[in-house]
Amino acid sequence: LIRNDGMVVAHSDKSKINQLNLADTEHGKQILSQNNGSFPAVVDQRAVYSAFTHSGKINAIAVVQSDNQEMFAPINALARFNLLISVFIILFAVAFVWIMASIIVRPVNATVAALKNICEGDGDLTQRIDIQSHDEIGQMAMWVNNLISRLNKIIVQIGIDSETVSASSEELL
Repeated sequence: LIRNDGMVVAHSDKSKINQLNLADTEHGKQILSQNNGSFPAVVDQRAVYSAFTHSGKINAIAVVQSDNQEMFAPINALARFNLLISVFIILFAVAFVWIMASIIVRPVNATVAALKNICEGDGDLTQRIDIQSHDEIGQMAMWVNNLISRLNKIIVQIGIDSETVSASSEELL
C-alpha cells in the first residue's frame, strides 16, 4: 500500500515501510501516473508483474506484485506434465500400430510365401496354406486353398482325359 505521493505505508518487508518512496523509481512513477492497471516490471533485479488501483476512500494506492517465476510455476509444471503425457500417448500409439501391423502382415506374408513356393517350386498343388485365424486373412487363405484344390482337380482331370485321348488314338492307328 502506498500513499498518493509514492511513500510505502504497508509492505511485507517491514524495513520498507515509510522508508521506500516509489516516486523515486521508474516502476513507481508508472504506478503514480495511472489510475489503475497492470504491467510487467523489474524490481530488485527480479521480473515481476504489478497490478494496482487508486482508492479515493483511503487516499492510497493498492499495489500487488507477483514474482514471474512464482506466478508461472504452476503453468510451467502443467506444460511439462502435458508434454510427458503427450510423449507417453505417442509411444503407446506407435506400439499399438506396430503390434496391429504385425498381426495383419504376418499371416499375409505367410500366404504370399506359400503361393510363391507353389509358383516357383515344382508346382505341387497338394500344398495348402496353414489357416491360423478366422478373420479376413484366414478367409483369404481358405479361398486360396479352395482355388489350389480346384486347380489340382482340373489338372488331374486333364491328365486323365489326355490318357483317354491317347489310348483312343492308339486304337485308331
